[in-house]
Amino acid sequence: MTTSWRRVRFGQVIQPTVDRETPNAATDLPFIGMEHVESQTGRITGHGRAADISSLSPRVLRDDVLYGRLRPYLNKVAIAPEPAFASGEFIVFRGNDDVDSRWLKWRLTAPDFVEFAISLNTGDRPRVKWSQMSGFELFLPDVQHQRHVVEILEEHLSRLDAADAAVRSAETRMRLHIKATSASIVGRMENVRCVPSMRLSDIAAIGGGGTPRRGESRYWDGGTIPWVTSGDLSQGVIATASQFITNTALSETSVRLWPSGTLLVAMYGEGKTRGTVGELAIDATTNQACAAVSLREPSDASRSWLRLVLESRYDALRRESSGGVQPNLTLGYFKTLVVPWPDPDHAAALVEEHRSNVENALRLERELRTTRNRSAALRRALLAAAFTGRLTGAQSDVERVEEMAGV
Repeated sequence: MTTSWRRVRFGQVIQPTVDRETPNAATDLPFIGMEHVESQTGRITGHGRAADISSLSPRVLRDDVLYGRLRPYLNKVAIAPEPAFASGEFIVFRGNDDVDSRWLKWRLTAPDFVEFAISLNTGDRPRVKWSQMSGFELFLPDVQHQRHVVEILEEHLSRLDAADAAVRSAETRMRLHIKATSASIVGRMENVRCVPSMRLSDIAAIGGGGTPRRGESRYWDGGTIPWVTSGDLSQGVIATASQFITNTALSETSVRLWPSGTLLVAMYGEGKTRGTVGELAIDATTNQACAAVSLREPSDASRSWLRLVLESRYDALRRESSGGVQPNLTLGYFKTLVVPWPDPDHAAALVEEHRSNVENALRLERELRTTRNRSAALRRALLAAAFTGRLTGAQSDVERVEEMAGV
C-alpha cells in the first residue's frame, strides 16, 4: 500500500443523502426495491413502478450508491443506473471529491465490511444504521487512484461473472438432460408393443391420509407413529419424520399406516411441491395431501421402476391438477393412471440405466460446485486485494489473488 492511501472513517468522507419524497402517481420513474438487487454482484435485475408507491421513499440520481441495510449478510449494494425512487431499506450515498461512487459500491461489498456489518445487529431482520457504519475504518486512496483500482477490479470480476454464467448454464442443461433422459427411458417402454400397460389400481393399493384434530391431545401427545406431509417428499427417500401421532389417532381417524417402500405423491402443496414423489423407508402415516401407492407384489425393481415413471411425469402431473387458488391432483386420477409395466429383469436394467445417468450428473454437479466455490473465493480475494493496495494491474495480480483465495 502506497503513502497516498490514508486511514479514515466512513463518516469523515461520505454522508448518506436525505432526499425523500412520496412518488407522484403520474411519475414514470422506476422503483428499485431490495428484491431487484442481486446479492454479491449488485446487479440490478429489474424494477417496479414508483407510481405504485404511496410512502415516503429515497429519491436517487444516476450513479448513486444503494446500500441494502436489511440483512447485511445478503450483501446487496448497487449503483443506480438512472434517476429513480428506491426502497427505504437502502442507505443512499452520492459520490463526492473524496469518494468515487463505483469505488464506494465495491468497498461496501468487500469481505471485511460485510463481516463488520453482520456483527452489528442480531435477530431475524437485522438492519444496519448509518450511525453504526459511519465509524468503520478503511484505507482511502485519492479519487484518481480509486477509479484506477475499480477499472482493474471490474475487469477481473467480469471474467468471474462470465465463468459463473457458464456454470449456471451448465447446471441448467444438466437438470434438463436428466429430466429428458428419464422421460426417454419411460417413453421407450410406452411405445414397445410387448411391454404391457397397467392401470395403477390393478398393481397397487392407492389411498390417502388425513390430519387428526390438532386440539385433541390424545392424537398427538406422546405419539410414536411417523406422520408425513407433502412438504416432506422433497427428501426423496423418507427415513425420518418431524411429526408423530398416537395409536389412538390411528384407530379413530382416517389416517392409514403405510408400509416402508410405499411411494408418495404430493397431490397439492406450495411452490414446486405438487407432483413431487417420495419413497417411505419407514412405516408411516400421511396427511391428506399425499397419494400413497403401495405395490401389491413389491420388489426393488418394480418399485424403482414405478418411482421412475412417476418422477418422469412430474410436469404432466402438475398439468393434470384441477382447482382454483390451489390446484389439486386426486386419488381418482392415480387409480386410473396407466403406466408401462416391463418384466422385472427389464425394469431392473432400465432403472440401472437411469441410475448411471444420475450418477454421471451428480459427478458433474460436484465439479460445478467446486468451480462455483473457487469463483466465490476468488471474488472475495479480489475485493480484499483491491482495498488493501494489492491490485495493481500487473500480471502478478493473478498469482497474488489466487494465493489469497487459497485456490
